[in-house]
Amino acid sequence: MPTIEILGVHPFPEATEPCHLVEVLVHGADGDFAIFDFTQERPGLSQVEWQIPHCAKILSPEGTEVLADAAGTCDDLDLWMGDVRLAFFFHHLDPSLPLQTPFGEAALPEPSALPDRLRVMEYEED
Repeated sequence: MPTIEILGVHPFPEATEPCHLVEVLVHGADGDFAIFDFTQERPGLSQVEWQIPHCAKILSPEGTEVLADAAGTCDDLDLWMGDVRLAFFFHHLDPSLPLQTPFGEAALPEPSALPDRLRVMEYEED
């Protein structure tokens, strides 16, 4: 069974609404998985109102370049095998609550400044 590691949570003030860039590493992935199964339970809201990843990308192993779009347009199954590094924007993230993932619940680390290497991520308005 694959496992999840949250590498970082970074405030992203350039967005027009509260937003963080989340970087994760899936260890031992054995094929593509639903990127939109990454979410955060929001007490008081129905599940259809919970946030999902925005502009999700598969990154190089070092996290320095974007290899592919992770939101259903990546047909290269090799990118979904082994250790898979992802980054995505997440609106209205509550750092005190865990992230729900296809591989179980994951606690979030303390938010930190955006590393320069993640400036390869481009935020797009809806």
